[in-house]
Amino acid sequence: MAEIPPIVGGFLGGFPTQHLRVLGWVFSRRDGARHPDVRVFLSMEPPSGGVMDIRVIFRGGTGTPWKIIYESTTITEVIVTSCPRDGWQLVEYIYTGLPLKSQR
Repeated sequence: MAEIPPIVGGFLGGFPTQHLRVLGWVFSRRDGARHPDVRVFLSMEPPSGGVMDIRVIFRGGTGTPWKIIYESTTITEVIVTSCPRDGWQLVEYIYTGLPLKSQR
């Protein structure tokens, strides 16, 4: 099995957290992209209860987070506009983009 690219692994070094854990990852192709992206699957148990599936997509060429997708009763996508410094800032971005409680 292929190894996770080191830069992506660096962002995942802070997991699991109190409410987030990594379930796995896969390479995925994006039309027009030269290198495959890395799609990381997370599970979140927010303090408000329930479970939410989260996917973070890392760009294949750079290994930086590109998109966060939240799946619960609705699907919400958030584009990452600036590269987080480290895994903890990525966790902050995940919490910042959470959908409203009514959409979870």
